[in-house]
Amino acid sequence: MNAKAEERSERMSEARFRFGGIQAYSSLAVSVIAALVLLGLTVYMVVNEIASFWAIIALIVFYAVSQSGPSGFFELCRGIADFFRRNDRKPD
Repeated sequence: MNAKAEERSERMSEARFRFGGIQAYSSLAVSVIAALVLLGLTVYMVVNEIASFWAIIALIVFYAVSQSGPSGFFELCRGIADFFRRNDRKPD
């Protein structure tokens, strides 16, 4: 019984390790592809003179959020809220 349990445990451990590796490489590939696509889009917009300041800022924000996930989105929102809070204060 112990030999079977150890064998099963080892198989499960190997499967988890393999899945973790696939997941890590997939995540890396998606990150690299997103970076290249956004860089290419920015270059395309600049070369064709259709880039505006806000379009480039939007691409930068999209890239930052796509790379950092939900926590990055919340940090971005917090930063914007702090910016407006700081500007609402009147100087003494």
